[in-house]
Amino acid sequence: MARRGISTIAGWTFVLWGLMRGLGLIGYHMFGKLDMTLPRTLSWLLIFVFVVFGCVLFRSLDFSMARSKANQAPQMHHVIFVKLV
Repeated sequence: MARRGISTIAGWTFVLWGLMRGLGLIGYHMFGKLDMTLPRTLSWLLIFVFVVFGCVLFRSLDFSMARSKANQAPQMHHVIFVKLV
């Protein structure tokens, strides 16, 4: 994964995204071999945060942009939730 980020010369955030994904896959497989399970809600939350942070890294041009986007995430009080009927 990290090699893909380096080979495309897209930026260091892309390289870090590749490393993060690779380490996430290694951690997932190692955790599965330990025969340990987390509560479903906790595992869902951990995966969600991991994926969202990865998306922030993937879409950012540099680390300062990624940091500012990550800092804005908890302050998303302006998001409008639409009630689906």
